[in-house]
Amino acid sequence: EWLSSYVPRRLGHSQMVRYFDGQQPINLEVLAPTFRGIGPQNARQRARMLQAVESRELMQTALHLFKECDHDRTGALTWNNGEIRKFITKVFDDYDMLAPSEAQIYQIYTTFDADRSHSLDPRECICLVDGIVRAIFHLGDSESATAGTSDIGAREAHSTATSPPVLEAYGLAEEWLSSYVPRRLGHSQMVRYFDGQQPINLEVLAPTFRGIGPQNARQRARMLQ
Repeated sequence: EWLSSYVPRRLGHSQMVRYFDGQQPINLEVLAPTFRGIGPQNARQRARMLQAVESRELMQTALHLFKECDHDRTGALTWNNGEIRKFITKVFDDYDMLAPSEAQIYQIYTTFDADRSHSLDPRECICLVDGIVRAIFHLGDSESATAGTSDIGAREAHSTATSPPVLEAYGLAEEWLSSYVPRRLGHSQMVRYFDGQQPINLEVLAPTFRGIGPQNARQRARMLQ
């Protein structure tokens, strides 16, 4: 019912996207760099995905695939058991696109899991897919096409590193760090570093990094310190 009345904004014509009342807006300018690594691999699908996003085809396809992924018919997919990532991957496979990693998906997922239930309903899931696709192509054809070119990237990085806004950012970071008091590691489930930053839920994130835990175990005492 919601999808039948939803009017999508043109892709690339808005920095902020809000899909429904009560949902925290997605800032595509902030999120786009997260997906820069898979932009070039998906560039050939840009024209097709522009049409799919703006015609609601993407959301309709995602809703169909959601039903296939909701094996136990609960009307929701959960994060901790990998259902949401599998759903995203299934949609991307359907469009012959390289799917984002779990860590990349999580950057937008938290926007929709406002109640911290570690699950998303059908509307939230199809909006999550739409948001990811928008973020991937938000940088535009030219930047996406050059994102994987090391020489250009190196020149841009050098130029940015010496620009006044970046030097000012470094100063602000140093000032904040001088007064920051870290919490003891392992003594808090939620971590917020500064005002206005969405808290990090370590209980939700920890399973994402379970695969590299054993390899880093020997450094635990050092990292605690």
